[in-house]
Amino acid sequence: MWLNSSEDAGKSDCETDFIQVCNNVTSRFQTLSSQMISIEEELKLSQDNLMLANVIRKIQDEEREHLRLVIALQVERKRLDLLRLTADKATKSHNEHGEQHRCTCSAKTEEQIEDLQDLICIQEDKVKWMKQQTLNSESKINELLDEVRYWEVDKEMI
Repeated sequence: MWLNSSEDAGKSDCETDFIQVCNNVTSRFQTLSSQMISIEEELKLSQDNLMLANVIRKIQDEEREHLRLVIALQVERKRLDLLRLTADKATKSHNEHGEQHRCTCSAKTEEQIEDLQDLICIQEDKVKWMKQQTLNSESKINELLDEVRYWEVDKEMI
């Protein structure tokens, strides 16, 4: 404040009014300044909340993708198991036929069995790749969760 009321005794009315106006302006400025600081803090919190919401949305997207990968991986594993089972049955049937009839007429069957073996190798590679994609997806989710945990700790400190 500019002057105390005890100092006002010897001043003219004009000076007193001027000092009072100055004191009011100073007081109002301090109030507005504190309100601005409060608004800036709220705005920062709003921005932080928005950023956190975006991270959470990313986590949800990654979790959906991860779930899709896990289901696809299960399907591909089942497909691999069926290919192996088919190859085993074809090989067994081929061998039994060869032993029973003592013939070599089933070169086409051997070719089909080799094709099945090739498909099995391709399917095994696909399953390995999908496992890696699943691990990558889990890693990405964990990174995003760590980011959320960081935000939560940071907010608690405020």
